[in-house]
Amino acid sequence: MPIYPHMIVDAKELNIETSFKSNRQYVRLFIDTLIREVNMKKWGRAQVQYLHEPAHLRGLSYSQMITTSNIMLHIFEDDDSLCLDLFSCKNFDPSVVTAVVRRFFNPTQISTQVINRGFNSGFGDFI
Repeated sequence: MPIYPHMIVDAKELNIETSFKSNRQYVRLFIDTLIREVNMKKWGRAQVQYLHEPAHLRGLSYSQMITTSNIMLHIFEDDDSLCLDLFSCKNFDPSVVTAVVRRFFNPTQISTQVINRGFNSGFGDFI
């Protein structure tokens, strides 16, 4: 059985113009670039919402289905951070994902983790 990569990226102290943090076009450009550079394909329309409440979670949330699974992103305005998840049934290079995040958001700190999912991944107990 195949193993499917799920990459988690947390980045903080984003060094971009404040207006870009809630700019849907900038975030769409980021996601489009990410999809192209990891050689994936969009499936359907993205869901993009600006969350106003609660205040500590205020920011832009973005979800995009891809033909091999999904991409989720939330940009937290109050503490200049973001959380990104890329799950795919197709392998990809995590260093490419990290490079695109750095290029678009220029964070001072970034943390990444790749979890291999699937029945042969060794992750979790399956019943």
